[in-house]
Amino acid sequence: MVIPFLAAWGLYEVTLTASPVIDNRTQTADNARTPTKAADGTWELLWIDTDKTGATVAEYDANLAAKARNQRNSLMIQTDWVGLSDTTMTPAMLTYRQALHDVPAQSGFPTSVAWPLKP
Repeated sequence: MVIPFLAAWGLYEVTLTASPVIDNRTQTADNARTPTKAADGTWELLWIDTDKTGATVAEYDANLAAKARNQRNSLMIQTDWVGLSDTTMTPAMLTYRQALHDVPAQSGFPTSVAWPLKP
């Protein structure tokens, strides 16, 4: 909307457009620094989406993998007590713990992790 009093001073309302749908792993989206004038006379602040470099994607994947391994380690710690000398680990618990060990070997790791269910 153009407000005449403000327009006389070169001031206009700027509308932020909807952010684009991006893949956070391979793309970034930032606001343009300068608003653009639309065909209807309004001003809009647009988004610029950019592809990440291979090194940036690799760093993103490494961080994601570290986060998944930390979560896996936390789940393992929660079940360590069942391996004490005075307890017997059930087959279901053995299977669960092995599945946790195998998380990094899953297809799609680290972007897609299927967490095993605790027995």
